[in-house]
Amino acid sequence: PADHVSISTTIGANTPIILGGSAGLTTAGVTGGNSATTLTLNGSAVHSFTGGLNLTGGTLALDFANLATPTDLIASGNALAIGGGALTLKGHATVTPTNQTFASTTVNAGGSGILVNPVTGTGTTVNLKAITATAAGSSLVVGKSVGAPGTATLTTTTNMDASGIYGGRIVFADGTANTGFNWASNTGGVGPTYTLSAYSGYAPMVAGATSDTLNDRITGAGITLTGAHTHNSLKLEGSSGTLDIRAFGWRSSWEGAGV
Repeated sequence: PADHVSISTTIGANTPIILGGSAGLTTAGVTGGNSATTLTLNGSAVHSFTGGLNLTGGTLALDFANLATPTDLIASGNALAIGGGALTLKGHATVTPTNQTFASTTVNAGGSGILVNPVTGTGTTVNLKAITATAAGSSLVVGKSVGAPGTATLTTTTNMDASGIYGGRIVFADGTANTGFNWASNTGGVGPTYTLSAYSGYAPMVAGATSDTLNDRITGAGITLTGAHTHNSLKLEGSSGTLDIRAFGWRSSWEGAGV
């Protein structure tokens, strides 16, 4: 039907075909819903283009299966800009580790994702370098693909904020369906490189009036607030629940965990 269109294109397929030049690569397809556009790069040679990688829609799938030395299927000097598109990376099945580096990462308006499938359970690393995620309407889910085996490591040269997260626009996925989503944090340590991880330092939200800079969480069936609240962020967790603030003119219900 006209409202359900899936288009998939592969460049490579174990051949030395490469994308070169200095104009960069931009994708502008459709992501999710009843339609989907996917461009897969899975050749046996590194794509040497310069000028940046700009994902504004659809999915760009980097598959390292045919790259003998699985490092930087896209030349690492390219800056990544993502806004409304998805980037997936699939590690090499027999040669390890798999690595992809970008010169920097900018999150633009639109819902986006960077998800890794290590394939064999061995290491696949994506270095995002400096992350900028300040654009209004921007969001990014970053981490491991649902159900993927093994270890996916995503690193950045940008540290988390004072509250322990990367603001309200970046969510970390641990590969668990439905419930495996938390604010993005990192494993700590001294830079210049930080490993992204799931935030775990939530404070339980209480009913009474509260003002703080914590990252709060509501679990179970929900909560009825009896006073004004100010917090840094809020996660709604559980299969369903209700956040009841009818005393202030608003009531909301949710199904499934969210942030």
